Amino acid sequence: LRNTMKLSLLVYLQLMNRWASVATIIAQCRDYIRIFQRAIGIMDTPPSPSSKILTTQWLSKVLKDKIVTVRRSDLDENRGLVGSMLRYHVEMSDGTKKCVILKTSNPARRRNLISSGGVRESLFYVSTYAKSMEHRGRIPRIYYSHGSTWLGEMVILMEDLQQKDNDSVGISVNHLMGNQIWGGVPEDLPNLDRIEVLRAMYLNAAEMHAQFWNDRKLLQQNWMRSAEWYSGRGRHHWELSMATAQRGWDALKLRKDVTFPQGFAERVDLSFRNSSWEEVKVHLAKGPFTLCHGDFHAANMLLRWRGSTAVGDGTVHQSVQRGLKLVDWSEVGPWEPTTDLAQTVISDLNKDLFPKVQEVLRDYYWKVLQSQGIDYSWQELLQRFGESGMERWIWVLGAMANYPLPSSLFQYFVDQMVCFEGIFLPKTRPFYTLKTCAYLLPPTTS
Repeated sequence: LRNTMKLSLLVYLQLMNRWASVATIIAQCRDYIRIFQRAIGIMDTPPSPSSKILTTQWLSKVLKDKIVTVRRSDLDENRGLVGSMLRYHVEMSDGTKKCVILKTSNPARRRNLISSGGVRESLFYVSTYAKSMEHRGRIPRIYYSHGSTWLGEMVILMEDLQQKDNDSVGISVNHLMGNQIWGGVPEDLPNLDRIEVLRAMYLNAAEMHAQFWNDRKLLQQNWMRSAEWYSGRGRHHWELSMATAQRGWDALKLRKDVTFPQGFAERVDLSFRNSSWEEVKVHLAKGPFTLCHGDFHAANMLLRWRGSTAVGDGTVHQSVQRGLKLVDWSEVGPWEPTTDLAQTVISDLNKDLFPKVQEVLRDYYWKVLQSQGIDYSWQELLQRFGESGMERWIWVLGAMANYPLPSSLFQYFVDQMVCFEGIFLPKTRPFYTLKTCAYLLPPTTS
């Protein structure tokens, strides 16, 4: 059976390679047509991932204002795997200026995007789910969004949340949390307590999760990650993603520049060995689900800050909660909510603050669910918070190890995971049954 599965995965990869080649040719033909259109004066055509040309005519149409000039600049900290982002400075006919962000897929990663559905962010932004969140101020304003799962490409034009104006400034939440992985933060950050920021994250998550709690319409959105798993489909995606992560982990544990505490590597080995598609199906049939961001960490959050100082009284400053916005919805889909909540703790929070998380989880997440009539016991939430956090991060650790990342990054996450496990899972498990993963193909095909 295992050999048959390996053969089917190899066939699947070959099919993806061939279709990606066909899709590239189709996209190139489309680009040639747009070049011809512009040559004959049709200037209001949208940009493509390969050209990234924003004409004043097209911008005037989507921004619903007369644009007279447009200038492009690169973005700092543009480290996305799915695509690239550029900032455009535009000037309207009345002299006002604004910045917009163009996010496009990477044509070189077309095969992965087709297989993984990595363009789902563009599909999310045109869905009723995003419209609801945009109305509530949870996501940036979207001016244009187009994606093709067949061609593996997307184009999104959105507001620039980091643009300064008269009464607010945009701040990366990753900087507020200390930018612990990469180091270095701006000197002019507001005086915000990191636990206060976590409270705001959990409050916003609770409101979103309560809104879509066990909403079975989510399972009908085939473009969402993991929606198909709830109906027993998508086994090949799940197994290939797990195999890719295990391949990365097998290489990582052999490295001499990353150290693992006693028993950690053995638990990770056993976790990969004891996880199966059948276990995933059993788990999904009995647990709660809701709309989850899927990659819930501080680098995917921006704050429009209108305050001056933190409250400091154990509450959440309104400028923090209302100004917090989630970006990068490439992994959006139905899943159990504790996975998102735990991910950001391991990703972003200093280990010294871990003991304060349980109180925040209870008061700013669970109690909000209770107030909305959600039937979810505190004991179950706390248990799954610990387990799903480790399940998510064991897979993420292996997945990241497929890429040339610095040893300091891996050591940071190993240390974070060990501390998280010790605090939230006092009875150490011999292994974890891995369930959650992103759709991921190997970086190279052998």
